[in-house]
Amino acid sequence: GAFEAFLQLEDLRRFKQEVASMHGQLGTSQEAVLSCHEPGVYVRLMSNQLGQVEGAYNFENEDGSLSKLAGFFQIDLNRPGFRGGRLV
Repeated sequence: GAFEAFLQLEDLRRFKQEVASMHGQLGTSQEAVLSCHEPGVYVRLMSNQLGQVEGAYNFENEDGSLSKLAGFFQIDLNRPGFRGGRLV
């Protein structure tokens, strides 16, 4: 199905800066959150000292329906296949 949500450009810019900071400081506790003034989009990334990144997301359709996609994930940037925080 289709998904419609509205984001403010400033929210995306802030999230981009927070993600860049996380990437530049791998191995430290950092957080990046995309939480918009408009309902519908929430993404939270958290890094730790072990080089792991955990994330949670929640997407809700703004058309008034009850459609929702939410979940959680974890990435270990120190595992084989990653070098310097990048997939190789």
